[in-house]
Amino acid sequence: MRLIFILIFLLSFSSCRKHEAPQSYIARVGDSYLTNEDVEEYLKHSKDTSDLQFKIFLKKWIDNELLFLEATKKNIDKSAKVAKQLEDVKKQLTISEYLENEVYSKNINFSDKEINDYYFEHKDEFVLREDAVKLNIVSFSDRKTASDFRTYLLKSEDWNNSIDLFLTDTVFNKLIVSASFAQLYTQLTLFPVDLWKIANNLQQNEVSFPVKIDNLFYIVQFLEKYPKNSIAPINFVKDEIKNRLTIDKRKRVYDELVNSLLKKHKVEIKINE
Repeated sequence: MRLIFILIFLLSFSSCRKHEAPQSYIARVGDSYLTNEDVEEYLKHSKDTSDLQFKIFLKKWIDNELLFLEATKKNIDKSAKVAKQLEDVKKQLTISEYLENEVYSKNINFSDKEINDYYFEHKDEFVLREDAVKLNIVSFSDRKTASDFRTYLLKSEDWNNSIDLFLTDTVFNKLIVSASFAQLYTQLTLFPVDLWKIANNLQQNEVSFPVKIDNLFYIVQFLEKYPKNSIAPINFVKDEIKNRLTIDKRKRVYDELVNSLLKKHKVEIKINE
C-alpha cells in the first residue's frame, strides 16, 4: 500500500505541476516543479524526516520526472498495458476507500457479556507465556510523603480510598508522580525493572516500604501472582478480546455487504468444463 501511495504521489506531481511556474521551487525538470509544499506533504506521511530522507526523495523525484518525460515522448503512457495497470490501481484505491467508509470506519462496541462469553469460550487460548503479577503501585517525589501514604494505607486497608485522599490533598497531590490500580505485569512490562524483584518478595496484599529508584519513591502492594502456563485473568486480555471481536464483526459486516451487492447487481459466471 505504501508503494502505491508513493507511486500515485509522484505521478500526481507530474500532472498537477506541469505547465505551472510557481514563484519559488526546489527543483525543476522540464515543465514540472517541486515546491516546499510538495515536500512537506510527502514528509507528513514519512516516519523519517531527516535531511537524508529529503535528499533521497529529491533524487527519486528528479529520476521519476526524467524517466516519465522520456517515456511520454515515446507515448508509453498511452499504451494499453499502462492504461490497464492504472485502471487496476484506481480500482484498488477506490475499493479501499469504499470499504473504509462502509466497514472499517464504523464504530464497533461490545457489551461486557460479549467479552465475558468470548473469554470463557476461548480460555485455553489465553495461557500466560511467563509469570505475571497483579500490583498496586504509586510513586512519590518525596520519601516522607511515601511513608505517610504507607502508614495511612496500612490503617485503612483500602488502596483506592488512600490514593483518592492523597490526590485530593492540595499538598500531597503535587508529590504523587504516578499511580496504578490492580494492574497485571510481567517482567517485561513492569518499569522500573527493579520493581519486579520487590514485588516477588511480597506476600499477598503486603505493602512494601518506600523504595527509592532513581529520584522517585515507590510503594508497591502485591495482590496476586499468575504463574507461567496458567490462564490469564480476563482484564489482562480484554484488549486482545476486543481486537478479535472487532475483526469478527468487521468480517460479518463485509460478508453482509458483499451479499447485499450480489442481490443488487447482476453477476454471471461462465466456467468451461
